[in-house]
Amino acid sequence: MPSAPRTLDDLVAIHSVSQLKARYFRFMDTKQWDLWEALYTPDAVLDARDDGPAMAKLGFPAAPADALLFRTAKGIRQAVSTALEGVRTVHHGHMGEFEILAPDRIKAIWAMQDIIRYPAGAPTPIQGFDGFGHYEDHYVYRDDKWLIESVKLTRLVLMPV
Repeated sequence: MPSAPRTLDDLVAIHSVSQLKARYFRFMDTKQWDLWEALYTPDAVLDARDDGPAMAKLGFPAAPADALLFRTAKGIRQAVSTALEGVRTVHHGHMGEFEILAPDRIKAIWAMQDIIRYPAGAPTPIQGFDGFGHYEDHYVYRDDKWLIESVKLTRLVLMPV
């Protein structure tokens, strides 16, 4: 079990990371991709491999597991912005659990919900879905700001609409 924050600096860091994750969701939903990409370290990793089997159950083509592992901020942006082109999304992250790993490193687990709606006529097997699960993120403090170093998305439930 992670220990409680011990210093005011810990609390300030946690607040900063919370604000960063809020921007992550807002920039994704509003398709502000330049700002969204800037939240990551250049060598960031996004691991959505656990999403493949759940999406296949909804009728999407099965993807090789490694196809859902994205490296570099530019690569992550390219994959996510392409997947969400023309798609209406709402993402919520809440109930953050934080672990201070070092003065410049934080691990956080976020409960998440997303609402995904594909445009009319999209070549998708469903109109959209509501998803629920968790993000496990690692953050690093570099160049006077907190950045996302890695993200692991695990969905517990996907409900088609």
